[in-house]
Amino acid sequence: MKKITVENIRESYLSAPDTDFYRYSLARFFFRPVSFWLSVVFLKLGWTPNQVTWLSWLFALVGCFGYMFGSDYVNYIAFSCLIIWALLDYVDGSMARFLRQRTSFGHFIDVVGAYFVIALLPICMAIGIVNYNYFSEVYNFYCLIFGAFSSILSTLLRLILAKGEVVFNYGGREAMNTSSSWFSSFLKWVEAIMSPRGIYFPLLLACSIFGVEALFGFVLVYFFYNAVSFVGYLTLYLYGKFRLIDAE
Repeated sequence: MKKITVENIRESYLSAPDTDFYRYSLARFFFRPVSFWLSVVFLKLGWTPNQVTWLSWLFALVGCFGYMFGSDYVNYIAFSCLIIWALLDYVDGSMARFLRQRTSFGHFIDVVGAYFVIALLPICMAIGIVNYNYFSEVYNFYCLIFGAFSSILSTLLRLILAKGEVVFNYGGREAMNTSSSWFSSFLKWVEAIMSPRGIYFPLLLACSIFGVEALFGFVLVYFFYNAVSFVGYLTLYLYGKFRLIDAE
């Protein structure tokens, strides 16, 4: 095995394929470079990639549920936990590439950890706004509605993607990497911009800094993002059996 160094870990990562929108993302300029250094630490401690993934689950869940308390101070802790989760999400992949231990099980638990955040964070934030006990009942009601539907739509979207891939043996996201359709290209860039690689964490940080009252902005943004993504990906499977994604 190669010597455990930041440079060797970086080389192992760069040998893997990349995507065009990933090259100009927050992940490329922050999360991934930091993950190389953290990977050295975990490797020298004798951790496996899957153990790092399990640890990331802990930070993901604590981060999401922390927003339920409706406290500005706890929100800072919750945000820090989610940043650590995101970093560890890249550390386990860097370690697996370096050790040549990329497995289906490792990929599964890695993705599930991300699903926890995507599905839980909006509704946890909405509950936190209600627990803040500052806004009117009407305002709190709409926060819960938007938070709940944001979480539901996000979950439904991933169920549809998983089912569509099983039924049609074709993944909507895979199609976007090779498609010339304006519609699929639009979905690809929307997902890239709104994902944790894009504005997700800068927006989350801004909302956390400006207090609980600003969290509804994050909930609202991701409600519309999940609604657009849900309708868009469902359309890819329903309209002409990939006519849009196969268009020339």
